[in-house]
This record gives sequence, structure tokens and C-alpha cells, in this order.
Amino acid sequence: MKIARYAVDGKVEYGVLEDGRIRKAAGNPFDGLTLLSEYRELESVRLLSPSLPGKALCIGLNYRDHAVEFALPIPTSPVVFIKPSTSVIGPGDLIDYPALCTRLDFEAELVAVIGKKAKNVAAEKAAEY
Repeated sequence: MKIARYAVDGKVEYGVLEDGRIRKAAGNPFDGLTLLSEYRELESVRLLSPSLPGKALCIGLNYRDHAVEFALPIPTSPVVFIKPSTSVIGPGDLIDYPALCTRLDFEAELVAVIGKKAKNVAAEKAAEY
């Protein structure tokens, strides 16, 4: 199932991608979605990020190969930084490059939403979660 978060007519909604269209849903993926009979064409909506986190607390250069890849010294203590919710954009959105910015890094993050509590799950049972 491919869940979409999108804006239409000034409102943010959730839906599920089906046959190149979005089937509208009530609720949200975190508390439960109820699929409705209404569909929206992809071209009629603005796709947004799948969710909007409050912020991301990050640890940089947290493995040796990453530091070596960029020819950076191995840190002696964690490199901590945040990514505010305003840094999250949707597919096709432009990256805002502030005028005072002297260095702009960009990257993609992959998130998996797990449906129920899990620990030490065997690979062959992963789809159950």
C-alpha cells in the first residue's frame, strides 16, 4: 500500500495510491485510515512529504567509512545537529537556498512505518509487522 499525503483546495489530506490515482482516506496512517469512495487525480493535488516530523535529531559522521569518504577526521565525540520540520519538502518541491547560506547540504531519508511492536523479528516474518 502506498500512502500519500497531499494538499488540495488549501487542505491537507491522506489517501492511498491506486491505479495512478489517489483514493481519499479519512484519518491518518498513525491512528488508522478509512478508505473512502472518492478519488483524486494525481495532477489535481500537490504531493507533500509523507509525514511532517517535529524535528529530527541527528548524529553526523557516526561511522568511520562516512568520515573517510569525505576525507574528514574521525570525531572524538558525537557530531550532533537538528533538521527542523521546515527542512522537509515534498516531491518536486524546490530546495530553498537562503541568501546568507555558505554551505548547503541535501540528502534523502528513508523511513519505514512499522505496524506493531517488534523486536528480534526473523527476516521471513518481517512482512507481518
